[in-house]
Amino acid sequence: MNDLLVNRKPIRGVVEVAPLGGTSDDWPRLRSILAAAAGRQTVRMLPGTWLCKTQSDALFLPSDTHLVCAPGVEIVASLGAGTGNFLNTPFTASAVMSGSIVASLTSDNSVSTKTLAVDTAIAAGTWICVRSATAGLFRRGVYQVISCAGAGSPYTLTLDRRVRLPYITGDQVFSVSAFPRNIRLEFNGAKLSGTFERAINFVMAFDSYASGLNVDLAGEAYWGGICFDEGCYRCTFENNTITMRTATGSALGDSIESSEDCVIDTHRIYGVPGNGILINDSVGCVVRNCVVFDAGASGIAVQGSSAAHGSYDCRVEGAIIKYTRGSASALVGSSSQRTVLLDVTCDGGVNGVQLDTGASGTILQNIVAVNGSGYGIAQIAGTGTVATNLVLDSNALGGIYAGYGSFDAVSVKARDNAANGAITVTGVGTRVRLNGVELTQSAASAANYVCVVATGGRLELRNGSIGTLKAGVHGPHVATGSVLVRENLHWVGANRYRYDGAAGSTLIDLGSNSDDCVAIAGTGATQLSSLQLNGATANNVLGAGGNTNGGLLYYNITLPGGNATVSIYSDAAKTAKVAEGALVGNGGGTITLAASGGSNLTGSVVIQATAVADSDASNIITALSLGDAFADATAHANFGCAQIIGGGSTIPCRLVRFDSVIAFSMGAVNLTPVEAPKVKTNFIPGVSFTAHATSGDASMWNWRLINP
Repeated sequence: MNDLLVNRKPIRGVVEVAPLGGTSDDWPRLRSILAAAAGRQTVRMLPGTWLCKTQSDALFLPSDTHLVCAPGVEIVASLGAGTGNFLNTPFTASAVMSGSIVASLTSDNSVSTKTLAVDTAIAAGTWICVRSATAGLFRRGVYQVISCAGAGSPYTLTLDRRVRLPYITGDQVFSVSAFPRNIRLEFNGAKLSGTFERAINFVMAFDSYASGLNVDLAGEAYWGGICFDEGCYRCTFENNTITMRTATGSALGDSIESSEDCVIDTHRIYGVPGNGILINDSVGCVVRNCVVFDAGASGIAVQGSSAAHGSYDCRVEGAIIKYTRGSASALVGSSSQRTVLLDVTCDGGVNGVQLDTGASGTILQNIVAVNGSGYGIAQIAGTGTVATNLVLDSNALGGIYAGYGSFDAVSVKARDNAANGAITVTGVGTRVRLNGVELTQSAASAANYVCVVATGGRLELRNGSIGTLKAGVHGPHVATGSVLVRENLHWVGANRYRYDGAAGSTLIDLGSNSDDCVAIAGTGATQLSSLQLNGATANNVLGAGGNTNGGLLYYNITLPGGNATVSIYSDAAKTAKVAEGALVGNGGGTITLAASGGSNLTGSVVIQATAVADSDASNIITALSLGDAFADATAHANFGCAQIIGGGSTIPCRLVRFDSVIAFSMGAVNLTPVEAPKVKTNFIPGVSFTAHATSGDASMWNWRLINP
């Protein structure tokens, strides 16, 4: 009897195979059965313990293999680990290349075209592997030659598809006599344990798939669990689990290495000593819906094998990364370009998202980074980052750190990040632009500022709010040579210093900023509490209008018909009512305030029981504080002179309040003595200006608030 028929039973195109049992090595027989069935029949491994003792050859899994495991399959491998030999892998498939170089590139390729320039003619129809000749780089791809043009070197090869990775002059071309295609492995929860280099290893495989393998190791696989190992194209790993217990060394969970359009979907990685999932020197690859716990390096890393060789156009979607022990939960580095991180949660570990050497054009969307011992997002050496919907909470060193390049984000919530506060920007040329910010700092901050801008950096904050700030924590600190831009910021909570600038710092203030410090004063204040106002606007910011008097409101408490009533006015004479509300009776409780006279001002206030009427002139509500509380020279000796840039004759500045008299350099091009009357008369009522001696073209002013 043909030994390939032992223990197998074909049923409707399915070959069922049982393990040999005892201490017998099942792998030589399984290899022969798969070779005979490839392209013709499905091979089904039946329940039981399967022993893998034999090293694979490169074509252990031939093209068109379809292998299915029945529930209850357990595979125990004893191939050894630590040799670096990928053939010590239970399931492997690799191309067969020529042993010698058949051509070399005569020039760098033009990325995303179908042509290569080589020094030797190659016949149409030949399959080739293009490989980096640089030591330590693993970049390679497999293509078919469609045509070869040229009478001599250089010859122009036209290939079957675009070459999307960059290659350089001198990179090598090999011929490929065979490579694996259309392999399908369905493990259905089969368990793999023992010793081996990798669990699954595809090399230069096309259109292949593996799912449902449970890799459970007490020690470690030397290199990693499941790998697309160079030159793979359109392959998928799905619904696999890798658990490494008490593992040491640098073993990976999953890796995609120098591959194209490959996908890792719904993987669970636990306790690996290296990166949980690595995308290295690859293009167009996707990691989707994966969970990585307790990785020894980064949870998910998108990078290259050197600082100048990264990955391109790769995506990480729907990942949950927790308790990584390396520098970052999600790392993008090594000159990787246009990486997308979408719906990624980073919990614990050091930095949540780290943008490292050469990372450019990274897109971050719907990122949550919490409870890290570093920063929520750390752009250490990346640039051109664009982000949307960031939640950064309780990270020990801060919310965002940018030490290089540009970082633009819309919708940023940075809450209670300690040490350096919500945002740190440092480095000449470093620029962070945030639109739609919510910055709070109720946790302790070693720097005592919600933001720090240093060493020539530039921070732009627009359209959002800052607060609540812990006692002793102030607004942004801006160092010498650094710039802060503010526009339409709303301050919430206690009045603290809004800006602390060293000598030579710059504040560009684009107006429409306010402080929601709702405070009740006057003889009636003891009867009211918990005042909330919605829609308060000023009448001296960027023109007339508004429903307050420079941020102030005036109130009366009355008892018409015995009903406790609160009326709010926008003028001291109390003739312009903007809101009113009443209780039924005088038993105390929350009064809902409705807008009056088209003011759009609404809110609520709690009034005590048995209230008494009070219409005293001292009954004033501070609804908006339109100014800044600047650090004074006594409390902050490093304050120095800041430049407040107004914007020429339009003067889009606003009311500035000082705790003491401080001299400011306004800059002749922005606010000259000729323009001062415009500011005093038309824009900032109640402020006096006194000219000081000037040096060069800088005009010195001493601003003080007459009626603070």
